[in-house]
Amino acid sequence: MASLTYLDLINQTDRSLSFLTYASTLLTPKSRSFPNPTLHPIPHAERLSTLHLFTAGTHTLGYVLPLVVSTLRLANLDYWEVTPTSVSLKGSNVEERSANMAATLDSWRKQQTFKVVSGSGWRNELYSVYSPSGELYLRMERSGAALFGVVTYGVGPSLRKACDVWLTRL
Repeated sequence: MASLTYLDLINQTDRSLSFLTYASTLLTPKSRSFPNPTLHPIPHAERLSTLHLFTAGTHTLGYVLPLVVSTLRLANLDYWEVTPTSVSLKGSNVEERSANMAATLDSWRKQQTFKVVSGSGWRNELYSVYSPSGELYLRMERSGAALFGVVTYGVGPSLRKACDVWLTRL
């Protein structure tokens, strides 16, 4: 097996990722979970029209599926405001909003309402949610972030495994 420098690996990976980016443009919009607004503006708008906004005042924090909105409506919790197009969490400060979100997610966990926050999905790890202006809005159980369409970022130990895979394929 030929020995490769790190730069060789990066160049090969870049070529692979370029192909994947090109290949993804060949896929139909329905085959992807969320259409790219630049490549497929109409399917993107259609998909957005099926979702509720998770808002903080005039800011959008995430996108919520109709099933989650229905569950919030049925729960009839006084600290949630549900309108025909959005859901908002009430609370005058970070601690109050975080406590309200924790109560909601903990209830769903105990009732096993959604698999993502039940059983092994629950991580006991708080995730910070920021408003678009960069201010901390609330802290919530990480596994519940997907239910409210909150964008999450993180770095995990998967890079080492990916490098092992790349190295074994070379």
